[in-house]
Parts: sequence; C-alpha cells; structure tokens
Amino acid sequence: MSQKETQPAICLFGYNRYEEFVLTVEKLRNNYGAENFSLLIFLDGVKNECDFEKSELIHKYCLGISGFKETYIYRSEVNKGLAKSIISGVTTAFESFDEVIVLEDDLGTSTNFLSFMTSALQEYKDNNLVGSISGFSHKIISDNNKLDCYFLPRAWSWGWATWKDTWLSMDWDLEKIDLDMIKKDSKFKKIYNESGGSDRHKMINDYLNGNIDSWYCRFDLNLFNLGLNTVYPTKSKVKNNGFNTNATHTSGFDRYPIDFDVTNEQTFSFPTEITIKDEIKKQFLFRLSIVYRIYCKIRDVF
Repeated sequence: MSQKETQPAICLFGYNRYEEFVLTVEKLRNNYGAENFSLLIFLDGVKNECDFEKSELIHKYCLGISGFKETYIYRSEVNKGLAKSIISGVTTAFESFDEVIVLEDDLGTSTNFLSFMTSALQEYKDNNLVGSISGFSHKIISDNNKLDCYFLPRAWSWGWATWKDTWLSMDWDLEKIDLDMIKKDSKFKKIYNESGGSDRHKMINDYLNGNIDSWYCRFDLNLFNLGLNTVYPTKSKVKNNGFNTNATHTSGFDRYPIDFDVTNEQTFSFPTEITIKDEIKKQFLFRLSIVYRIYCKIRDVF
C-alpha cells in the first residue's frame, strides 16, 4: 500500500479457529461490493505447539483468499494476545486508511454489512458526538421503524468501525483518566453502568486490577470520557458464531438474541440528530443486567 486508500479497510483478526475463520471470510466475500475493499488479515502468533497446526492451516487458507480488491496478511511471530493484536493491527491499518471496519474470526455478516458500515462512516465522519459504528445490534422493539439505526453511549466489539482521528485520540494507558475515580467513586460507577450496562464498570475495574487484558473496555471508556456515542443498526448486520467450546471469551449459550438483517438493502436512512431513545436504551440495558446474566448462566448449565 503505497498511497492513501479512499475506501475503508477491512481488518480481520484470527488465531486458531479454522472453521470459524473460513465462515467469516466466506460471509464477508458474499457482501455487496466486497471486491472494492482491501482485506487486512492479522494472525496472532501461537501460544504453544498445540495451536501451531491450526495456525498453519489458517495461514495456508489466507494465501488463497480472493474476492477482495487486495488481501494483505500480517502474521506475528510471537503471541501478542487479542488486546495487543487489535491495537497494533488497527493502528497499522490507519497508516494507509482513514477508516477501518474491524472483525474477529467468529462473526458472520449480512450481505449488506459493508454497505451499512461504509454508509454510516460517511454519514457521521464529521459528527463530534459519534465515535464508532457497530454492525451488531441486540433485538430491539421500537415504534420507529423508519430509521435504520439508533445511538447508545456504549461501544460494541462484534463487527465495528471507526475513524483515524478517533482511534489516534485513544489513551490506551489511561494516563489522562482519573483511575482513582474509576476504582473508588460510587457515583461514577452508577453513572457508567446506568449509561451502558451493569457489566461495564466491572470490566474496566478487572482490567485495572490485572484480571483481564482487554482493548475493548479501554476503547469504550475512552469514548465515554470523550462524550462519544456509537451508531447501532436497527437490524443486526452481524451474528456471533463464537459461542462454542473453542471460544476464548464466550460459552455455549448465546444470550444476545438478534433480528438478523436478510433484506439485502444497500441504502439506509440515518438521523442527523444524535439522540438516545429511552425505550431502546432500556432494552439494551436489560440484556446486560445482572438478572438477565443469572438467567443465562442457568440456561448455560442446563
């Protein structure tokens, strides 16, 4: 890549899940206009010998991928872990692109996923209240069916997009954020959770205590700190195929039902005013509530 590209880059991150990885690529290839996008694949290095064969299989498959404008493969010689892989990979993509669409290796996309993400990136690129686009959406019941998206003050990591200036403004080391406030201020905890979900504060606190290594909770906290919202599609353009025994961070029961988009629509109606709808936010927060998580844990066991 010798010059700046005008179309967003697709960044795909993989490790050792061959079947899921292939399915993700095949669904992407079936997207309208996929041939106009550059696909940047980032493969993390293996943790142990047991993962080496799977990693080799995925790399061999990547060498034969077609159906995109260009395909670039970045294969790490060491195991970085997901957080460092995402941060370094997306940062690399922004050396040649001004917008990126990011996927991990367990996500199936609708045929109009790329159309929606590209349109939303274009629509809100100069809006100082929007920091990211989500391709995923919970199943939402709304009395407003005329619009193709809604807004929430929380990011989501299952198929997302952002702009270069937003990404480069991220404080990954959280040096500019009051960490004592995050850890000890009950008022902040209440505001943070009530605006984006009951799991939100626990995630960032677990990161600060060294219990998890997450790029996502830092990305979400940065957007919150900057007062930036996320655009969500009314009908989900992404389904998570990672709820199985091979998944790193999920289990067997999918607790996030969706209304998957099968319309094949390629044009979308976007509101110009960024407002948070209480009816939608309430449904979103319920999916992330303690009560709902307990119910899902019971379902997962039985």
